[in-house]
Formats: sequence, structure tokens, C-alpha cells
Amino acid sequence: MDVSFLVRELVQKILDGENDFRILWRNQTTVEVLANRFFTPHREVGLAQSSEVRKRFISELEAGLAPHGWVKKAGANYVYSRAPRLSPP
Repeated sequence: MDVSFLVRELVQKILDGENDFRILWRNQTTVEVLANRFFTPHREVGLAQSSEVRKRFISELEAGLAPHGWVKKAGANYVYSRAPRLSPP
């Protein structure tokens, strides 16, 4: 399964601050990607395949968000935060 299109789409929605059924905004600077909304359960495709797809997805998602200041929240799966934007003086 190629995850690149999905990752690009989700990254753009996060950067634009859009609502989507695959993401949950916890606040203005923290978002959770609801991976269970688009990944097939392990029992249907096999644990190894599902695990590899998820690893690629996470890697590409983090690479897409990082240049924009988004980082994975420690200890939380699929949760990303960025520093609040400062208003000009």
C-alpha cells in the first residue's frame, strides 16, 4: 500500500487547520491523526503487512510535518504539536 498520497493530503489539512474525519484537533496547536479510520485491521491483511504500512505512514507523516514546526508528542501515538504562533507586536 502506497501511503504517500494519504500523507500529503493529511499534512496539507493539518497545515491549513482544516477539519477532517481522519484528524482530531485537541486544540489549535495539537492534532491527533485517527489512523484507525483508514488502516485495515491486522486480522484482515496480516500483522506484518499492517505494521510495515503504519511504519511508512508515520515516517512520511513526520517528515511532512517537521519542516513546518510540527513534532510528535512524546508518549502518544499519532499525536503532533507545534509551538503557538506569536502575534506581531
